[in-house]
Amino acid sequence: MTTDADAPRWDEDVSFCCHEEVLDEGSVLVTAAGELDLHTCSEFQRVLAAARDRRPARLVVDLSEVTFIDSTALAALIVVQRGMQRPLDVVVTRPHLRRILVVTGLDTVFVLHRSIEEARRRAA
Repeated sequence: MTTDADAPRWDEDVSFCCHEEVLDEGSVLVTAAGELDLHTCSEFQRVLAAARDRRPARLVVDLSEVTFIDSTALAALIVVQRGMQRPLDVVVTRPHLRRILVVTGLDTVFVLHRSIEEARRRAA
């Protein structure tokens, strides 16, 4: 479990950061911020795999602070989805990112949420 000291600071001058956090016994949250592309995807894949390896009943991926996403990141989400018993809960607040997920048909693979609060309510 991460602490506030371990969590990345979103105001730092970095192009990407992500981390995982245990929400409760059955849920893990992966939060990403910045540009999610070929150059940053290896870190995203590592964090997603670590979260999946905890074998949570529910994996929430918060992309609300992601400003750009490419096909390598979408592929990483699909790979993790294949190892889960239920659909990933993906938080997408930016319209252009939501559109990418809809156009690619991934809105039928993942459960999309407009806020982290909405994703948490679904779990209750």
